[in-house]
Amino acid sequence: MAREHHACAVIMGFPQPGKLYDACTISLDHSLSELDQARLVSTDRSGCERRGLRPGTPAFAVCVVNAEKPQ
Repeated sequence: MAREHHACAVIMGFPQPGKLYDACTISLDHSLSELDQARLVSTDRSGCERRGLRPGTPAFAVCVVNAEKPQ
């Protein structure tokens, strides 16, 4: 949450508390969560490729799905 606060309060200059500040932090939090998820999926795909599985095959799909499951 520190990144969102810094970006919205310091860089963008939105007053806090305030609607613009709140909307900014919520939007950034959502975007950063999606970015983190995309990185995880990319890591999962890379791991499956390193195992010799090819994208587009059923075995690759199963590998990615299994890699995304919490341990």
